[in-house]
Amino acid sequence: MPIAHVIERHSPELLEIPGVVGVAEGERDRQPVVQILIVRRTPDLLARLPGTLDGYPVVVVESGEIRSQGERGRQADRRTGGPADRRTGGQGTASKPESP
Repeated sequence: MPIAHVIERHSPELLEIPGVVGVAEGERDRQPVVQILIVRRTPDLLARLPGTLDGYPVVVVESGEIRSQGERGRQADRRTGGPADRRTGGQGTASKPESP
């Protein structure tokens, strides 16, 4: 089964787990893997995540919270003519929360 179908099939159940914020296709050692993005790595959360999905290895990525850029960012982008969030370089809308 193609990895895209595996991700599509399992994403809804994985995203129901508190602390899971995304599921994506990745690569490790030139082999496809399922990446599970989490807010924060904890023993309890890691114990709830699978090691493989339909034969594909799972890699857990601590991404922090993922938030939409939102209307404020789009307004800033129009005013400056450049990306509102320079951390993403305009290539995405998700970012880790900034540390205080």
